[in-house]
Amino acid sequence: MPKILFAAVLFVLVAIAGGGRLSGADAAVTTFTVNSTNDVDDGTCNATHCSLREAINAANANNNQLADRDVINFSISAVTKVIAPLSPLPIIGEPVEIRGLSQSGAACTSHSRVPLVTLDGRLAPATADGLEVDYTIGSGTIIEGLTIVNWDIAIILEDGNGHQVLCNNIGIDAGGTSAGSNNSGVLVRDTDGVIIGGTTVAQRNIISGNSGAAIVLDANAAGLLTDTTIQGNYLGVNAAGSVAVPNNFGISADLHVNTTIGGATAGARNISTKGANNGNHDAISTIGAFGLAKAGPISNSGTTMIRNIGPTSDCASCRESHSDPNARNNAP
Repeated sequence: MPKILFAAVLFVLVAIAGGGRLSGADAAVTTFTVNSTNDVDDGTCNATHCSLREAINAANANNNQLADRDVINFSISAVTKVIAPLSPLPIIGEPVEIRGLSQSGAACTSHSRVPLVTLDGRLAPATADGLEVDYTIGSGTIIEGLTIVNWDIAIILEDGNGHQVLCNNIGIDAGGTSAGSNNSGVLVRDTDGVIIGGTTVAQRNIISGNSGAAIVLDANAAGLLTDTTIQGNYLGVNAAGSVAVPNNFGISADLHVNTTIGGATAGARNISTKGANNGNHDAISTIGAFGLAKAGPISNSGTTMIRNIGPTSDCASCRESHSDPNARNNAP
């Protein structure tokens, strides 16, 4: 066989064996910068005009599933940085990092928490969701540093793996004081390795003021959720963790495996009020949990621990992963 033909055949075999594509190859990672609060989509995201809708469409079209995440930054000059779409935004179908903290003046530190860019669903249909992630191949999507209010569900993570939700105000305004209710905060469905929050202030989400649940882990007929981590979040309280801005209930977890809620260190512990209907079971409700690590007391306004997992009969298959009683969510 001629050397050139042999080389071509070898290239094809290697590409196929490595999961590569022979056509429509991955594009380079690209940064798209949102510079307008309007919802206009003229088909191009550029320095003259780029709405969030255009940026998501451009990232979806970039075809970089097997590379790394595209980036969506923000550089909005308008004084009020509120994006209020008239219809549902495009589903995020490729790995992307949405960096709300790239907006000048935005911050998420122990000294200043200002998620300036607000995604507001007040003008969209009542059933519209905020940001929906749904793809099966590629890196996890990161949603960071946004305020998301007035949607049916603020964030939906469906399929794929390794998605992260960090330093967002969900259901509460950018100042972290007043409710801007979504029906639900974050819905995780049939996706593995999701991280919501973290052990540092810069990763903490404030998920408060929602008329339904703050976080829902929902496995449908496709299978079980695995390896979800929920740490360091404020659920149903203001940004200071001092005043209740309640959700109807906190975390609803259905058919999940190896889920970690909280942790033995102070930074990993979630802080939550009881649900708006004041039932002690409202902070965490579990069905079909296998290997649930109920680590880290969830507290009411950061001080008084409340029972978040009901009696053993409510969650017979749950188990503690820490022997330290201070690292248990079901502390009395």
